[in-house]
Amino acid sequence: RPNPPGNRPRQNTENPSANQPGPQPNVYYYISYEDYQSLYAKLNFVQSYNIGGVAIADITKDPQIIDFISGNKQNNPGNSTHLPNIGANVGAIVGGIIGSLMFGALVAAGFLLYRRRHKTNNIVTTVVAMFDYVGKEANDLSFKAGDVIE
Repeated sequence: RPNPPGNRPRQNTENPSANQPGPQPNVYYYISYEDYQSLYAKLNFVQSYNIGGVAIADITKDPQIIDFISGNKQNNPGNSTHLPNIGANVGAIVGGIIGSLMFGALVAAGFLLYRRRHKTNNIVTTVVAMFDYVGKEANDLSFKAGDVIE
């Protein structure tokens, strides 16, 4: 229906509380957010009208929102759209790389030491001759380095 003369909004006579500004009783509000400022404005709306609760999706990857919800309002960006640069800690990355290289070098050195100390001597204990050689029996163990086989 059109508004009465003067373009004033029509008053709800069936539910007088519906004429008051702000949230209405027994009405559910869906509040979504796209960025930190949007969430800040919507949570202020929830706080100013004493709405009973609010459900927020997974925001664990956003430390600014976690700070805001936990009561730390120092990170309020106001009208700024600039978010602080949360860069990687270069020192931690360099330390991790150097540490992993040192660990790899220690493992390699340990492996080489183990191989050197536990080197097996390949002593021939059994010789099986496939042919009769001059002066040697078929299963003779007297072969030495430098023996000439005719």
